Amino acid sequence: MFDFCHIMENVVQIKSRFSVGFAKAVGMVVLEASQAEDTLGELLVLRRGNPTKDLDWWKSGEQLLDALRSLDDEELSPILDKFAVLQPKRNLLVHGLLMEFKPGEALILKRNKQTKKSSIENTSSLSIPMKPEDLYVLANEYRVLEAMASDAVSDAMGIERSDESGLPQRKIPLPPIKNRRVNLTNKSVNF
Repeated sequence: MFDFCHIMENVVQIKSRFSVGFAKAVGMVVLEASQAEDTLGELLVLRRGNPTKDLDWWKSGEQLLDALRSLDDEELSPILDKFAVLQPKRNLLVHGLLMEFKPGEALILKRNKQTKKSSIENTSSLSIPMKPEDLYVLANEYRVLEAMASDAVSDAMGIERSDESGLPQRKIPLPPIKNRRVNLTNKSVNF
């Protein structure tokens, strides 16, 4: 395993208001969430075909979840349910105000934000205590989600799943991908 923070500590003096342990834990969540969202996007493209008519799904986790729900595939429920639980936690971590009072103990405040849809509770009304261990659990949950999504991608491609799939076997097989065009970096590929 590559320990970037350890290497950088030896090369450059890092000064931050956050402990290295907390920074690593936050980084793990962000990286694992990003990987899971990428695999979920791959699943969406494989199942829906070229999404050039609807490109909003990649703008946020909520829009990606809505687009995946539009596939109307009950067998994806374990993935969608897990993503629906994890995404707000990731958003709070990334967009909230993290205050580490002493190494390993922090509080996250949800920022007050007005959106087109609705306003979010006042910052002072929502605070969540958090430790690096909690973040490693969240990162691992995203890793599990990505593995489930990867198995669903395998199903969509008609290839064998991983040996330790966390996703129940499909009851109804998917039709093969044929005569579907997917635009990959301005090159069309036929399946």
